Amino acid sequence: MGGYEANFNPPLEDKYKCPVCLSALCDPVQTKCGHRLCASCFKTIRSGNWYFRCPVDNTWSNSVFEDNAVKREILSLRVDCTNVVNKCTWNGELRDLQSHLKICMHEKVECPNKCNQSITRIDIDKHLRECPFRLEKCEHCYVEVVATQMARHHVLVCPKFPVKCPVCGEAEISRESISGHINIINGDCPMVLIPCSFRHIGCMHEDKRRSMSKHYQDANTQHLMFLSTRLVDMETKHRLDLEVCTQKFERIIEELSGRLENAELKSSILEKQISDTKI
Repeated sequence: MGGYEANFNPPLEDKYKCPVCLSALCDPVQTKCGHRLCASCFKTIRSGNWYFRCPVDNTWSNSVFEDNAVKREILSLRVDCTNVVNKCTWNGELRDLQSHLKICMHEKVECPNKCNQSITRIDIDKHLRECPFRLEKCEHCYVEVVATQMARHHVLVCPKFPVKCPVCGEAEISRESISGHINIINGDCPMVLIPCSFRHIGCMHEDKRRSMSKHYQDANTQHLMFLSTRLVDMETKHRLDLEVCTQKFERIIEELSGRLENAELKSSILEKQISDTKI
């Protein structure tokens, strides 16, 4: 609040200064005694009271009027850019100062990345290339990450970041591929312990994947014996199952035959009763 703080060129005349804030009058009002104040400064000294005392000559009054003529004069005064210390050479009317500051290349602006730094507009492009909060694409997964978080992204998040296998130590494996690499069934890590492929027929051997081919060569006869035993067991089981099924079917057939005989007997008795009834 208060008057305009600007670099007036030529310097500001005293008649345009507010006697309260000592700055250029902003939205000036004039008292009955002929003195001018900023509208906001007038509200301050009046402080909600009906009457107020003029700060220049202590005259009591109860009203003021807007001095639009002086307002136009002040807005027409020429000023240098507030960034003249930063070598801005703009000079224009006070009314145009705010519009100029919106495009002034020497005005300080907030970093669009919200890094809490103020940078002159002319240097913003350079700052954005170096800003710690700038977004950069991860070279592995191409996701945009804040520059200061890139190392954390690589170490903890990036699915494409190359890491070492925790089992065999092989490098350059993407993080998302590690689980597949060490999978005991479909993986290709040579150091992972895997079960023998003939476990389902009795071989309980386990070894590193790279050593299993030797096991298959050395245990070929043993695997054939396991397979032979398994086949004998299956044949025996199937034979027993067949015998059980055969016995079950025989019992069913015997039961059905008995039911058929009973049905035929009942049919004969019924026919005889019908024949006797007719006679």
